[in-house]
Amino acid sequence: MADFSQITIIGNVGRPPELRETNGGVPVMDFTLGARPLGQKQTLWYKVTVWGEEAVRIYENVEKGDRLLVQGTPMLDVWRDPRSGEARAQICLQTGTVLYDQ
Repeated sequence: MADFSQITIIGNVGRPPELRETNGGVPVMDFTLGARPLGQKQTLWYKVTVWGEEAVRIYENVEKGDRLLVQGTPMLDVWRDPRSGEARAQICLQTGTVLYDQ
């Protein structure tokens, strides 16, 4: 059996969605989603990426502050800050499902 990893997060949109296209013309959209784990005071921020026609639909209907349920494959984006030289990391989700939490 192959490994499989998927997480579900319910949280609020932080950064407004940004829509762009790949060189091949495929729509892709990014936004941030903030969620506070139960019993914790600190909000965790996730970068969410949506592909294809779903990206266009979400872009047209989602605004900063909206509450969403997002399911996707977690990925870790690691880079070095160009100013400080410090290592940085961010949890990213390649989504499969985005639902409005009403």
